[in-house]
Amino acid sequence: MKEENTFFRKLFSNTLLFAIGSFSSRFMIFLLIPIYSRTLTSAEYGFIDLITITVSLLLPFFGLNIHESVIRFTLGKSINKTNVLLFGVQVVLVGFLLMALISPFILNWLNISQFLGYFLTAYLLTGLKNVLMFFARGLEKVKGVVVISILETLFLLATTIILLLVLKMGIDGYFISLIFSNLIALFLYMYLIDIKKFKGVFSLLNWKKNIEMLKYSIPMIPNSMSWWINNTSDKYLLNLFYGPSLTGVYAIAYKVPSLLNTFTSVFMQAWQISAVDEYENSKSKKNFTYVYKALFTFNILICGLLILFSDLISWIMFGSEFIEAKYFVTILLCAYFFNGLAAYLGSVYTSAFKTKVLFYSTLTGAFVNIILNILFIPIYGAYAAASTTLVSYFVIWIFRLINSKKYIVIRYNVMSTIIQIFILTTMAFTPLLFLGTTKNLILLCGMLILIVINYKFLRVILKFILSKIQYKVRKTT
Repeated sequence: MKEENTFFRKLFSNTLLFAIGSFSSRFMIFLLIPIYSRTLTSAEYGFIDLITITVSLLLPFFGLNIHESVIRFTLGKSINKTNVLLFGVQVVLVGFLLMALISPFILNWLNISQFLGYFLTAYLLTGLKNVLMFFARGLEKVKGVVVISILETLFLLATTIILLLVLKMGIDGYFISLIFSNLIALFLYMYLIDIKKFKGVFSLLNWKKNIEMLKYSIPMIPNSMSWWINNTSDKYLLNLFYGPSLTGVYAIAYKVPSLLNTFTSVFMQAWQISAVDEYENSKSKKNFTYVYKALFTFNILICGLLILFSDLISWIMFGSEFIEAKYFVTILLCAYFFNGLAAYLGSVYTSAFKTKVLFYSTLTGAFVNIILNILFIPIYGAYAAASTTLVSYFVIWIFRLINSKKYIVIRYNVMSTIIQIFILTTMAFTPLLFLGTTKNLILLCGMLILIVINYKFLRVILKFILSKIQYKVRKTT
């Protein structure tokens, strides 16, 4: 019992810290979206998104997903952490040199070759920052990671206001502010981990000593590529058939679901640390079930609320040129609900060193995504793109929910799960089928039913929060 309490205290503490950092950062980034949608054209935002998703495509391939190995091996016992960090940096640098040779051809094919300098800089800084950030998380320097995340976003917010609103530099201002904020974060992570202690970045011996890191991370490359297909391949097809303007509108629609993704990613950052301890040290592994149930309930309620208020959120966030994005938001919110559950189940495989299974599940979803995109995007455009994203994430979640039983049995109420998913999906498509009062009544009724179903969970959470507040009050008096 004492061990279980320690587990949950550590998980709660890390989740709270990551929540402070992520919510602070996300709030400030949300302040940027109205700026972007009112200072950039939809075509410019389309170009920006194409560059962003191309970096996310090439980084796992040329960087060998090494940041995933960095955190997993840094968390392990009896590991030479110096070699872990240095090997991670080596892989990123060598991968960057190889990627730089072919990137001009890729960007020329995408008709964005004029942004080659920004692309290369963004790739390198992102790769190095990921390694240092995941290494810091592996050292459990959670507070430092949170502070750096907030400072990075503050700098991004300040430079964006100056370059886009004041100096009106447009797309150049966007990239300059992004690059400088990443550079600041990189230096701060160097300071956090005390980079001076780690020498020998270019020592070839590190390659031989860390083959196990490659054995862990390389099988995750196809998984990352498949996630990329699920997340972004539809944008390439939209750009091909409809041009950068619709791509930009669709891309900005993702910003509202990123709210839901924030809740999930906050938790997953903390859970990644606790999951390894739980898998290696706990015999029953029952905490995997408790946490899954909590994540399912919390996410479905947050998703329902965001769908309920999606019109208001879209009105605040999107400029007139991007207002069509609101029609894609609710479907993408539902998609990211399944994405969060699938990501959690993925922690079962990473904790058990079964990273190949991650690939199989994500590949299945990617295959479904590509087929549906090719069939329906030319006809239905961004509506098809959002819907196929939803279907592919659902497929991945179902695959992992069934397959993960080979390693850990997660218990849940099947009927309650089916009912709640039906309600959430109905809410997601309601804005496309109904208008005005009818739409609002359906959304409100759906939200109330979800609250009633999860009343016990909400009561437990409320009691827990009140007990913490009372404890703090008693402690200070």
